[in-house]
Amino acid sequence: MNREVGGLDASFGSSPGASLVAPPGASPVCRPFLDADWWQGCRQVLGRWRRSLRLWLTLFFLAAALAPLALGGFLASRSLEALLREEIFQKNMILARSIASEVDDHFSDARNLLRQISSTLSQDDLIADRDVERYLEIVRTSSPLFDSITLVSEQGRVLYRAPSSEDHRGLDLSGESFFRAVLRGEDVYWSTSFMPQHATSPMTILAIPLGRVDGPKDRDVDGHARGVLVGYLDLAALGDLISGIVLPGTTYAAVMDSAGTVVGHTHRRFTEQRVNQAGLEGIREGLAGRESNFIHFHDQEHLASVAVARTQGWPVMICQPISEAFLPARTMEQILAGITVGAAILAMALGGIVAARLLRPLLLLRRKTRSIAGGDYAASPAAMPYQELEDIQEDFQLMVQAIATREQERDAVIHRLDRANADLRRFAEISAHHLQEPSRRLVSFADRLGASLAGRIDDPDSLLDLGYISANAQRLRSLLQDIQLYLAAGEPMGKIQSLDCNTLVQGAARHLGQEMEQAGATLHVGPLPTLTMDRPRLMKLLTILLENALIYRRPDVSPRIDVQGRRTERTIRLSVADNGIGIPEHYRERVFGVFERLHSGQTYPGTGTGIGLAIVRRIAESRGGRAWIEDSDLGGVAVVVEFQVDGVFESIP
Repeated sequence: MNREVGGLDASFGSSPGASLVAPPGASPVCRPFLDADWWQGCRQVLGRWRRSLRLWLTLFFLAAALAPLALGGFLASRSLEALLREEIFQKNMILARSIASEVDDHFSDARNLLRQISSTLSQDDLIADRDVERYLEIVRTSSPLFDSITLVSEQGRVLYRAPSSEDHRGLDLSGESFFRAVLRGEDVYWSTSFMPQHATSPMTILAIPLGRVDGPKDRDVDGHARGVLVGYLDLAALGDLISGIVLPGTTYAAVMDSAGTVVGHTHRRFTEQRVNQAGLEGIREGLAGRESNFIHFHDQEHLASVAVARTQGWPVMICQPISEAFLPARTMEQILAGITVGAAILAMALGGIVAARLLRPLLLLRRKTRSIAGGDYAASPAAMPYQELEDIQEDFQLMVQAIATREQERDAVIHRLDRANADLRRFAEISAHHLQEPSRRLVSFADRLGASLAGRIDDPDSLLDLGYISANAQRLRSLLQDIQLYLAAGEPMGKIQSLDCNTLVQGAARHLGQEMEQAGATLHVGPLPTLTMDRPRLMKLLTILLENALIYRRPDVSPRIDVQGRRTERTIRLSVADNGIGIPEHYRERVFGVFERLHSGQTYPGTGTGIGLAIVRRIAESRGGRAWIEDSDLGGVAVVVEFQVDGVFESIP
């Protein structure tokens, strides 16, 4: 007999339901989240919460309290914001128009002053040529509007300038845009703002034509200007006008020129930096001469209103941050949030009170249910505060009475069945025991009769009959012994102890040593777990499985038997696999029946009474386990026996 002891195949007995475990390299923080048991626990907790009446009642009160508040607060906040937006737009537009009017007055004063100078200079008898420059200087110094005033001839040469400067006298300005515009026929020309060198505030140019009193007002008979009077306006006064306006919070005002460049701002740095706002939608509308209200983003959202200074078409903008504009709405939202929190707390308290009031009778009913589950069918019903619960309890009492009645009937039937089973078992044991002696004597007398008649009779039929008598007497004796063994297999036959399955397999192999050597069998035994059980029955189980593997072998192949085992958290599994003839799948359950054989003793000598696998299953079931047959990797079948780790030893009738 050849024996090999190998390692246990790690995949043996694996099942799709095995628990997931975290990989060895997983982080300790992530390890709990990779454990299937952890996720299963979370699902169970969520499932209990989802089915909690207390939770649903509390959520109902929360929804009933918070939904109207939330919806009403949202609608009120949006309505208030809309009203505030319209009110702020109107207020800012009024302020922008007021500033635009002051800007208009500022530039109108400059234009009127320049026209007055033009009218004075057009009268030749009023001021002599030598006094023109002095006259311009007196006008400039008496009015803060102009930084300088220049008289240009119709050829574009500088004639006079105040303040006086020899560097500018005779300077050719015919290429300047203001000169060309006046010569084209414009009565008033306003330039965009610009920042002169070494200046701290921007300037703009105002140019008008210069004519005579006795002819057309300021042009000759051909419509050409007799000269151009140019004033350079310092826009610092405009900046002082804007910065002097008192605005709430961080609201600011700004004036842009015809190119969209800031020329006056509440914060002077925007003027000095020459910030251009022509890209804003509202400024584009203002440059086109239209008033508008819009929202723009600069660091934060602003409500902006744009009016237009009609004298030169420059837009004036008032901007207020939305955070300040909507401060009343935000305050109201905070108040509503506080009210909502208070309502939520009150709703949760009311939900808890109502839930306790409703659930207390149910808890009493639950306690009674547990008492009934413990066998106390006489538990007195509790008083219910609500008619509906009272009706439920009455129906419950009727159900309990029906269950008690049926249980009494069932107990009576079980008692009769137990007594009948005990009688049948006792009868079977006594019958098997008492029939042993007649069967033994029948075998003995048949053998003695055959021995005494040997050589004295020549009738072959008589000798054959004697052989039949002896063989059937032996079979009857074997059947009786197996019946006794089957009946005894349902209860322990010895001390319950921890057994080494490896040692028992080797003992069973030694018991079958002669048969294994004759068949040339090879036995492979993997590491087997220990099993708490009585030794006689476990030894009988292993012997039956090894013997079946030897009997039902293929005639042209040496038998190979693999014994493997595996222990999990809840089960211990043993498997005996072979390379024999196998068992068709539709017969694999049938062979566990008593006296069920698929092959006769003539085909496979050594075939028993057909009760071996029935004994195996009976031993497994008495230990809370089971037995089944599956395909083997060796080509035959594997008989698998599974025991519960904490299985209770039961007596099987």
